[in-house]
Amino acid sequence: MSWWQFSLIAVVSYLLGSVNGSLLVSRAFLRVDIRDYGSGNAGTTNALRVMGGKWAVLVTLIDLLKGALAVVFGYYWLQASGLASLGKLLAGVFVIVGHIFPVFFRFKGGKGVMTTLAIILFVDWRVALLCFALFLLTVLITRWVSLGSVLAASGVPLGMYLFHRGAGGETAILTGLSAVITLMIVIMHRENIGRLLSRRERRINFSGRPKQKFEE
Repeated sequence: MSWWQFSLIAVVSYLLGSVNGSLLVSRAFLRVDIRDYGSGNAGTTNALRVMGGKWAVLVTLIDLLKGALAVVFGYYWLQASGLASLGKLLAGVFVIVGHIFPVFFRFKGGKGVMTTLAIILFVDWRVALLCFALFLLTVLITRWVSLGSVLAASGVPLGMYLFHRGAGGETAILTGLSAVITLMIVIMHRENIGRLLSRRERRINFSGRPKQKFEE
């Protein structure tokens, strides 16, 4: 893989990642910046908590779609070089960076959980299913989305290793890039982890009703 191939994957994926669903929806339909409400985070959890279930579904679809588009681009761009798997995960890393630090929204975005799910789904659906099951089980039991997100992210490199072991250098590459993704998710949840340890973390509202009304 040449430097320009790497650069193109990085730039395209980063720009796709910068298309933040939560910010687009809150600004286009509600005429507000969601970062001024709730936890101040431009992610799916805060969208559900602040805007309600209807808008949170749209936010989720946007963030899943951009992750999928980036991975598909990385796959086809490096397919001819025999590095399709590397292309998918490289694109995944940079689309998450774009989601967290969106150039279109003053570099203040979300935490990348939904986008990560889309990436892993296109890289290996088995790993995605494993991580989603871990996330869902954790959230249903504890109602802590942050805990579910961290545990699910931690399962990504483990899943990549388990399902791709024996593939030689490819195993190391997939596991290593997956670990980078996990590290980004964990770092973005560092404040949540602190609140979890002190049992001050807020629990999710399953009713889908917004907790805060916007001013007209």
